[in-house]
Amino acid sequence: RDTLGGVYRDLGQFQTAEKLLREAVAARRKLNGPESAELASSLNNYGTVLGALDKMESAAPVLEALAIRRKIFGDKHPLVATTLANLSRTAASPLERFEDWAALRQTVLDLRREIFGPEHPDVADSLYAMGVVAYQRNDLPESARLLREAIAMRKKFLGTDDPLLVDMLISLGWTLSEDEKWPEAEELFREGLQLAIKVMPEHSRVTATLLRIAGGQPRVVRDDALLALARTTVAVQRTRLGPDAPLAAISSLALALLLAAAASQARAGEVALTFDDLPTMALSPTTDYAAVTTKDLLAGLKRHHFPAIGFVNEVKLEARDKPERIARLKAWLDAGMDLGNHTYDQPHFTTD
Repeated sequence: RDTLGGVYRDLGQFQTAEKLLREAVAARRKLNGPESAELASSLNNYGTVLGALDKMESAAPVLEALAIRRKIFGDKHPLVATTLANLSRTAASPLERFEDWAALRQTVLDLRREIFGPEHPDVADSLYAMGVVAYQRNDLPESARLLREAIAMRKKFLGTDDPLLVDMLISLGWTLSEDEKWPEAEELFREGLQLAIKVMPEHSRVTATLLRIAGGQPRVVRDDALLALARTTVAVQRTRLGPDAPLAAISSLALALLLAAAASQARAGEVALTFDDLPTMALSPTTDYAAVTTKDLLAGLKRHHFPAIGFVNEVKLEARDKPERIARLKAWLDAGMDLGNHTYDQPHFTTD
């Protein structure tokens, strides 16, 4: 169950992975005991999937895994560093302040450098995490520096088909586009989307990538090659997942946004958009997804002069980071958008 759950997680099929990994945790606890390395591994995997599903309890299994691994391996071990990194990405992290969250990511980077040396794929992963931190601090030059270093390191050790490069390339493209470095930003968007189509066309990260690009600068949406790639992405997903699959539908929406933005360059017009399930939808297991996506989406809507309404599920505010979630809603209002009621919660038709 553990192995199969990991496979479904890596494919982005988080609902199936959650069920398998929940069963794996129960089996490991019974067969291997409450403080075994095997249980810690299952707990860590289970927590990352819960985070991908934006479940409020996602931090608990990761914290339990961290305690077990520290007891078995000590504080300076690669598995401890990995668990700490996962803790900094869970949807319901116990860290309530941005600077605490940023400090944990810096701690993981320092620990990985101590364990592995200055160059290693895990070090690159932490450099990427700190690049996101710098972006959220609006330190664009530092963000670009860290992201460039992370991309070069991952390519050096794992080649150019490494799936984790997708998020890194798109993030660097966003950083450069906000710094008005258009040609390189557009090239990075194309490279990231091409890689996503090649290595994980059925993964939610492809859809998240399209959404991020759709919220981009006006210069980006005039890129014909990028629009062609977006069309290819939607066609591939509709073929592999079916035209009615949720990810294919969301990717189609992102393509519509790109095409509408491109058309708005040629003629004046007004477009009204609605977004459900605020303060955020979970298409990525990283905690910074919510903050970065909100910032990028609102920036894109404002640049293109698109009015929008965000519909809120109140249940999503009931978490340890409630102040941050409320702040994301305030960001919608500050950007001149409206908020609406999407009921307290909604049923999940893909779960029992």
